[in-house]
Amino acid sequence: MLIVDTTPDDKQAILQLFGLDKKIWPSGVGQNWYWFWREKSTKERWVKVLDHETIIASAHWSMRRDGIRNLKDIIVHPNVRGQNIGRLLITEIGRPIILKTDHDSEANGFYRHLGFEPGEEVPSKSGAKLLRVYRLPVNPGAGAGPDGSSGVLDG
Repeated sequence: MLIVDTTPDDKQAILQLFGLDKKIWPSGVGQNWYWFWREKSTKERWVKVLDHETIIASAHWSMRRDGIRNLKDIIVHPNVRGQNIGRLLITEIGRPIILKTDHDSEANGFYRHLGFEPGEEVPSKSGAKLLRVYRLPVNPGAGAGPDGSSGVLDG
């Protein structure tokens, strides 16, 4: 397996990968995919995991000014889940990380297993559903610091 940056030609393969899991939809494809490649910024990263030249996983995140990585999308093909590929992607991204996901998503157990700390529930942009905020601090399991923070700034 190899983790490398995506290319403009990867769009259809990544869309197909997301299409395997109907409960989620990538926030970084569609028009955003076009703008990502047209105005590619050093703050945005989109990587893929290759297994024999087949994309089996992908992650998309941006770097905030305060150094926190905002995880926008992560997907692992259902046939290879449980093989630490998601963990490899999280390691590739680095710490600290913040993300939002459906409050009742099956992936929430995965995030907790990796040390993400569940935070508040917030409404989606449309207000149609609740999202759970998760944070992966620089030092997982360190608990709250003297100022009450977990090592990750609010996002």
